Amino acid sequence: MNRAQAIEENGAEFLMVLGRAAGAEVRDDGRVRWAIGNSPIDYFNCVVHADLTHEEADGEIEASLERMRAHGVPGSWHVGPSMRPPDLFARLLTHGFEYGGDDIGMAVDLQALPEEMPAPADFVVERVNDEAGLAEWTATFGSGFGLGPV
Repeated sequence: MNRAQAIEENGAEFLMVLGRAAGAEVRDDGRVRWAIGNSPIDYFNCVVHADLTHEEADGEIEASLERMRAHGVPGSWHVGPSMRPPDLFARLLTHGFEYGGDDIGMAVDLQALPEEMPAPADFVVERVNDEAGLAEWTATFGSGFGLGPV
């Protein structure tokens, strides 16, 4: 797997895990992957993988829209370089989706990193283990995604 594929798959898995944790409806059949429902934020009600023929694409786009309507949530498609058919982006626009920007990612070979990496003196990694910590993590997460209070 090349780095671009790893970035795409990692982003998709992140959104699928968030969806499962929130109790979203999940589809993961090898052709289409989505997590839809239980979030008022379109970014998180999303299709993250499509490996479709030209003949299947419009029907699957409509199926995703139907699930979004059934859950009463806005939704999105996170279109990556591995998704097919090649004209998927144009088809999504035709079905009423709007281009919301590019997802970005970075990758590094972990084996190539030095053993010791400098960190700020006050840098701490902590496990969240109480309600106060969860509230702080949730606020930080929401702020990091530009969502405001979550």
